[in-house]
Amino acid sequence: MKKFITYLRSAMLIIVAMGLLISCGNDFNDMMKERTSPPSGGETPLPTPTPIPPPLPPITLSSISVKTQPTRTAYGLNSSDAVDLTGMELTLKYSDGSTQDKIYSPAEASLYSVANFDRVATGSGKTADVTYDGVTTTGGGNITGLGVHNFVANRTSGTTGYYGYDTLQTAFGSGGEAGQTAVITMYADEQLSGQIAINSTTNITLIGNGSQTIKGYMGGGAVFRINSGGALTLNDGITITGHVNTVSNPTSGGAVHVAGGTFTMNGGIIEGNKATWGGGVYIQSATFIMGGGKIRDNNATSGGGGVALNHGTFTALTPINDDNKATYIYGNRANQVEILGGTIGGTISYMGW
Repeated sequence: MKKFITYLRSAMLIIVAMGLLISCGNDFNDMMKERTSPPSGGETPLPTPTPIPPPLPPITLSSISVKTQPTRTAYGLNSSDAVDLTGMELTLKYSDGSTQDKIYSPAEASLYSVANFDRVATGSGKTADVTYDGVTTTGGGNITGLGVHNFVANRTSGTTGYYGYDTLQTAFGSGGEAGQTAVITMYADEQLSGQIAINSTTNITLIGNGSQTIKGYMGGGAVFRINSGGALTLNDGITITGHVNTVSNPTSGGAVHVAGGTFTMNGGIIEGNKATWGGGVYIQSATFIMGGGKIRDNNATSGGGGVALNHGTFTALTPINDDNKATYIYGNRANQVEILGGTIGGTISYMGW
């Protein structure tokens, strides 16, 4: 009887334990249903995690166009001078549709390049493509209004800047550099049809872009006549040749007649010219300073094959020789003649008239 009672108690404990397990399982299922079921009125749902947006694409430069053209427009024939972008303003357009105006700065010159500028023929209205930061202008957005010329003046007085000319006589004329201070670079040879006069307040430096020739003509007067108050400087790269001055009076000169002004020769060649007096240079109450270059193979039928001096100052810093026919300085006894650091080929003669 005692064993039966013990067995009965054990069975009852097992039944109670099983009931508790079943009750806990039902409570867990109800809880899970509440978490997964849509909320009913008045209940606050759990927050939904915010998705991370994809990264935005980088903003890049998509196109450029010239808003303001460069200041300089004149360039030399067949020259390799870099296009001067000073004064140019670009409009930059980016991939997000935004725009920005960009003024050229020399500090950022490495970001710019220019291409497709035709310099093999003279003319105006030429164009060029500009590239900025790897993007190149297209269509009508490029550089326009460029000019290619035989002669280009860099004017440093009055209205400064670069000016292009098709003939040397035009460059020195009243519509050109007359009355100005300028450096004129020659990019082509020139066959003259008449004398070039350099008058008061005109100060011109002439230089060649390599090796250019000014060919004279057969007629009255020298190739260049430098009047009182005018000045001409001849630098390297230019040869003045082939002129025959047919005037027979003493106020003559083959290549250059310095008639009261100042002639400075730092380089270049004066050769193969002919005059009655001063086959190369004739100085008349004026100043001639020779610091370089050559005066050679000129001819004077009366005197001064290379240089004739008539009241004025001639200072030679380098030799004047190389077979000038009748090579000597022709002048008056009272003239001041200085020979510094060089010699004169032929005989130095002082003669008055």
